[in-house]
Amino acid sequence: MDLVVLHSTENDRTRGSARRVGRYFATTEREVSAHYIVDNEEIVQCVSERNVAWAAPGANDRGIQVELVGRAKHTAEQWREGGFLDGAAELVAAICKRWSIPVELLTSAELRTGTRLVRFAGTVTPALTSWAQETLRSGAPIGTIVHRGAVAARVEEHTWTWRDGVIVYGKFRGVSLYDVVPAKRGITTHASVSQAFRKSSHWDPGLGFPMAEFLNSVARLLT
Repeated sequence: MDLVVLHSTENDRTRGSARRVGRYFATTEREVSAHYIVDNEEIVQCVSERNVAWAAPGANDRGIQVELVGRAKHTAEQWREGGFLDGAAELVAAICKRWSIPVELLTSAELRTGTRLVRFAGTVTPALTSWAQETLRSGAPIGTIVHRGAVAARVEEHTWTWRDGVIVYGKFRGVSLYDVVPAKRGITTHASVSQAFRKSSHWDPGLGFPMAEFLNSVARLLT
């Protein structure tokens, strides 16, 4: 997993609220779920971290989904009530540690970037050449991409412009090497996921959520 996605459940924090949200996820016919639900009393886990939870279209397969019991319209003071953010920060810190996720807030633009291939800048060793040529010899179609660590080989349509001293134009199947630039990893919100992928209109956990304070708490727990 690459992301921790923060949500608000859109209900008030009362006794047993996290369990009630969990029961809703378990019984509704809607395709909704989360990995964790947090209230003032407890943390309820609904989905294994190694499985996908359906909470943030566009980032479901990359993210651990954390539902914070509260409302997107809450003020920072309302989010802080009863030391709520302390328990939430402990959970997020533990997730970040397990998955080596940096404590960095990602914007919608950064979420859209995804994994990229850039022209290979390393040393082309005999082993890399042999591996790339084997990909080509396998008959893989144009556009096929195979990975070897942080290097990718892509089968492409190449062109040449000379033969036997005569300028001509032709096309042939070739293979090119690329460096793999991974997608950014970090912490984000349902609102940013919605803005990035336009698959929902949710704006939680809201503008009043004290994000800088929360991230500082998570970072301190990891030092």
